[in-house]
Amino acid sequence: MKVYRKLLAGFLGLVVCATVGLAQEDTDTMSEDTQVSDASDIKMGAGTTLLKSNAIIPTGKTLPERVLRVRASHLSTQDNGKLYDKDGNDSDLPLNISGSGAGFVAEYGLNDKISLQLLVPYTLSQKGELKNIDRDALIDKAVTTLAQGFVQQGAACGDLNGCKAYIKSNPAAPSDISAGALGTITKGTSILSAIQGGVDQQIASEKSKYEFDGDTGLGDIEVGVLYNIYNQDSVSWSLGGGFRFATGKFTDPDGKPTGRGTTDLGLRLNLDYAPLDFFLLSWENQTEFMLVKGTKKIGEEEFDFEREGALNKGFIQMAFAAAKIHDSLKSISLYTQYVYKVDAQARVDGEADSARAESYSMLYGFGVSGLDYGIPLSLNVDSYETIRAKNTYGSKNLLINLKAYYKF
Repeated sequence: MKVYRKLLAGFLGLVVCATVGLAQEDTDTMSEDTQVSDASDIKMGAGTTLLKSNAIIPTGKTLPERVLRVRASHLSTQDNGKLYDKDGNDSDLPLNISGSGAGFVAEYGLNDKISLQLLVPYTLSQKGELKNIDRDALIDKAVTTLAQGFVQQGAACGDLNGCKAYIKSNPAAPSDISAGALGTITKGTSILSAIQGGVDQQIASEKSKYEFDGDTGLGDIEVGVLYNIYNQDSVSWSLGGGFRFATGKFTDPDGKPTGRGTTDLGLRLNLDYAPLDFFLLSWENQTEFMLVKGTKKIGEEEFDFEREGALNKGFIQMAFAAAKIHDSLKSISLYTQYVYKVDAQARVDGEADSARAESYSMLYGFGVSGLDYGIPLSLNVDSYETIRAKNTYGSKNLLINLKAYYKF
């Protein structure tokens, strides 16, 4: 089933793509000599018109002028046991799929309304293993099938149980015996030993077809810019754009690459609304279009590889500042997201290579920020799982982001 070998092609399109955030009209006034020793002057949430804490940061907020933020990310991911068809119906996934990745993001506030970003993802592992291979059960099934044949032929072993006992005594075959999918047991060969060997060959064949150790290494590098267009009272929105360069491995996509194989243009929109000083609603959408096609290697031949149409991905978020509960909790935030991704159509030499995949997930996370205490660090931990999808399998993920700030 070649479909299982394609499933991981987008498995680690690393969700460590951290976002660059939205600047406010009256962000903050940091002194010329502000360094990390006075990180409380770096206002990310508390510098906005309404929000009173740095614990929750608008998802489209640009950095203050001359502030650098670096992020180190780690993603652990595995399947959730479900394979989704074109209609969104799920069935059991016969593989255990897992992977991990890391990412480095550098962001810089060019001024209070424009931020620049560089993202470097790295795939650490991609693995797929057949699940629930019960060798003894397969052998017993083969013994039963062969015994049924003996009974039908009126063999001297008698009924089904008698013939099974005869086979398990491992006698030499009195003549050539057809064992179905296991082939022919030749005269003089030990019957049970031949069955065991045939089952082992079947298992090895299945593993070679479906199990994999995917590529590791550098992914597709991204560069981008975000511009804050509007900020009044409790509403802010920003627009961004950037490029994804095909720096990841993609010589054989069925080998689970580390990149998407094409150079793409991305356009991004962020809208943030804070109806209360401790509560934030956000929407982010990124649309990507192919600019430069790639190549796909099948055997020794190379073919044009392209993506038709747009990739759309994003999320809707609700975030809550725990400072509302007690001031001692002002560094903590809680949030949830509805995450979506609808991929573009992959084509090889103009022909559809696979069905267009869609996935929808629920994310739950928390953050701890040191900015309100003069500590230029913050940590976010996110857990998310597929709730519905089409033409792909579901996954469970754990993403950890560590961020550090520095004012030049």
